[in-house]
Amino acid sequence: MAQKKKMTVTKIETPVRDAGYAEHIAAAHDAVLYLVNMNMTDDFDSRFANQVSGEENPKYNSSAHFTFGSRAKASGVALRKKRERFFELQHQYDAELERNGPESTKLINLGANKVKAEAEWDTLDALHQMDVDLYNTMHSVGTLLGRTGAEASQPRIWNDGKHTEDHGEAWFEQVCERILERKVLSPQVDTPKVNPAELMAKLKRSA
Repeated sequence: MAQKKKMTVTKIETPVRDAGYAEHIAAAHDAVLYLVNMNMTDDFDSRFANQVSGEENPKYNSSAHFTFGSRAKASGVALRKKRERFFELQHQYDAELERNGPESTKLINLGANKVKAEAEWDTLDALHQMDVDLYNTMHSVGTLLGRTGAEASQPRIWNDGKHTEDHGEAWFEQVCERILERKVLSPQVDTPKVNPAELMAKLKRSA
């Protein structure tokens, strides 16, 4: 069996942003967050660990993981492919310029395609950042609601906070496998309902 290529932490090229970029991402994040029914999250006190053994429950907040993680994974894959496409077109443009000079008619289409690819890369980079922020927010809900426990102040962070070439794709799949493979037998406990208005106010204050 062929050995899988190891994903290494590396410097990832990103588009240059203006001063208002972070504010726009935050505004988009908040707009989507208002549409989320927070009752999809698990109660920390009753669901984070096995009520008998104290063992961590890998399925804790799995709904948020799959729902928002699949978004972050998909936008990350699209971002990686579009970035690769941009540099491929950049190489083709430079090669054509070197071979035939600035008078080459092929440079018109190559240049237009390169500009479009860069714009798509720029857009996908913003969408992926928003997806990652949403994922991280949905995994900090327990802390914001004042739930206790050692892990309450250490929510799951997308890709463990690292920048990798795959934008967290491999990490997401590893967490999915961990959720699906392990079983935790815990007593059935009714999950307390979340007051959406109260939670949204706390999320806004934490931003």
